[in-house]
Amino acid sequence: MTIFNLKMSMLHGLSRIFHPKAPNVENGRKKIRHDVRNTRRRARAAEIQDQAAREVVEGTSFQTVARTEPLRYFNGDFYGVHQYEDGRVAFYIGDVSGHGIPAAFYQTSCLTLLRQCARQDCLPSEAVEEVNSILAARLEENRFATLLYGILDPRHSSVTLVSAGHPLPFLIAPDGKVRKLESLIGLPVGLSTEQRYGRRVYPLSVGDTLFCYSDGLVEARNRARAFFGEGGLENLLIEHGYLPLDELVETVMSEILGFSGRRQDDQTALALRLAAEGSETGKLESSLLSQAVACA
Repeated sequence: MTIFNLKMSMLHGLSRIFHPKAPNVENGRKKIRHDVRNTRRRARAAEIQDQAAREVVEGTSFQTVARTEPLRYFNGDFYGVHQYEDGRVAFYIGDVSGHGIPAAFYQTSCLTLLRQCARQDCLPSEAVEEVNSILAARLEENRFATLLYGILDPRHSSVTLVSAGHPLPFLIAPDGKVRKLESLIGLPVGLSTEQRYGRRVYPLSVGDTLFCYSDGLVEARNRARAFFGEGGLENLLIEHGYLPLDELVETVMSEILGFSGRRQDDQTALALRLAAEGSETGKLESSLLSQAVACA
């Protein structure tokens, strides 16, 4: 092959590589468009989640503290606390299936529906059934959420709980005794429009603490692949249950992270304490991990 022919061959090869319609160039353009759309969706989902998680509730007869830590940028866990005009407090904590942007939007749907359905004249079981019916009717494939919904009644020193596939809370007494509450557990919301949910009322005493959590806490594993487990959480609550709520929640989260070495799932804790009437005002505090890392 002459030098001329060699140069022509090289130019022909280069023209194929850099031609506007060359496969690798077109693929690069598609990737850029995909990344731009993804970035916009991530920003929108993050904005919605950030707005949804920032809420403060104050009361004279209860204290609440919550903290949630996502595995990555978006959180599949959610929680909320609302006080009614009659003094009762509605609260909920849940966990959406999956991770990433779809889970983030489903989580936001759950929060929006809960705020709409958590009416003062609505029983906890009715509120959960209403949320479930709407989500299940949408027929979103492989999408559902576990949900614990409760009504704290400081006037009558009681709490009413409904569980849709979500772990029930621990009850910490002022004397340090800890026990896991028991009740009927229904299917997660979003699976069946026909699902009905039972509720149970528990008596409380001044100083009692409800510790609600997502499964990311008890399913944390160490290097030996051993679960932290509900037993591990119960032991932590026995040891540290006397602490102020913010310190209690912080201690539990940090101890479990120390056990596992790294976060393996979204993790959320919501603690409520029945205080004496006229005691220092309670406050709901939320802590969100804001570092921007890739979502699943």
